[in-house]
Amino acid sequence: MRKYVEENEIIKKYETTGIIPESYNDYEKDLYNNIFGDKVQNKSLFVTFYQEHNRQGNRAIMTATLPFMWPGWNNKTSCVYQVGITGAFSLYRKTFYRKKIGTFYGWGMNTINLYGSADNSTSSAFKHF
Repeated sequence: MRKYVEENEIIKKYETTGIIPESYNDYEKDLYNNIFGDKVQNKSLFVTFYQEHNRQGNRAIMTATLPFMWPGWNNKTSCVYQVGITGAFSLYRKTFYRKKIGTFYGWGMNTINLYGSADNSTSSAFKHF
């Protein structure tokens, strides 16, 4: 995905217009379908982001991938709450999945407080399953 974003100047287009080009959305959907099957988004968990530790403060729910955070959420995530039978997601310091913070795996309902350089530094998130 990173290669597609770089080769097609998706970041430049997003930063200029504030809108993700439809070509990127189509590419991401097709990539997911080719790797995991066309029902992957329906089988996966959802992830809730919190602006404070221990699931406190403002929250926002991620049901699919996030090439960039919602308005007002860039670099403001301190806690992540995962819901599902099992799942994995990665957090990134930059938009469009650049500069990986880490990949997190969990079973059931799992609270992950972010500390140190990971705290308040998320700009995008990728849900693996």
